[in-house]
Parts: sequence; C-alpha cells; structure tokens
Amino acid sequence: MIASALSMGSGAYLAAKSEREIYHAEVAREREAIQMNGPEARELLSLYYQVKGLPEDDAQHMVNHIADNPDQLLRALASERLGSSEEALSNPLVSASSGALSTAIGASIPVIPSSSCMGSRRSSPRQSSRWPRTLQSAPQNP
Repeated sequence: MIASALSMGSGAYLAAKSEREIYHAEVAREREAIQMNGPEARELLSLYYQVKGLPEDDAQHMVNHIADNPDQLLRALASERLGSSEEALSNPLVSASSGALSTAIGASIPVIPSSSCMGSRRSSPRQSSRWPRTLQSAPQNP
C-alpha cells in the first residue's frame, strides 16, 4: 500500500512538473516569436479575437491596447495559442500529495473489513466452533 502510494505520488509530481516545463518552453518560444516579428504576432492575436466574434476594428483596438505592455501581449498570445495560463497549471507538490493520499485511502478500503473483524470476534470456551449455540448444548448420544 505504501509503495503504491509513493509510486502514484511521484508519478503525479513528475506529470505536473513536466506540464509546467513544457508550458514555460512554449512561452519562451512565443516570446522569441514576438521579438522577431511583433506585427505578425499582433495580427495573429487580432485574428484570434475576430474568430471569437469581435469585429475587426474592435479586435485591432484591443490588441493595440494589450500590446502597450509586452508582458501582457505575451500572456494574451500564449493564452490564446496554448489554451492555458500559468495560473491554470497544477502545483507539482499538491499533485504529488493528493495522488499519494488518494491512492493510500483507496488501497486501505479493502483492508478495513478484515482488520476490524480480527479483534471483534471473541469466542467463549463453550462457543468455540462456528455452530449455533443451540446445537452445541444438545446432548450427544454415546
């Protein structure tokens, strides 16, 4: 049970950490693309907003306002292209602890009935077998 919980916890940690690393690599790639060709990045973000239903003029005005702050432009473009934000990523430690804890709880459920029955069965000297009491006290023929 402990090995299973540790295994699941470490797997959840690695998955969340890998997801975070991939996201940061993609954001770095977007940052590079914006630095190399800013107008194309602005046009792409404007197209994303137009696809969502904004009129072309409104989308362009919105992109110009966002582009005043380079970090905000990067976050907006990365959010549109990657479909996620850094805030939406899971914390690796939280994932590890929840994965380990849920696995340990799930693994302990089948063990509970057998461990609780072990100490609760008390047998008296007269009632040592599994036969009902009435059958045990009946006289036996020689």
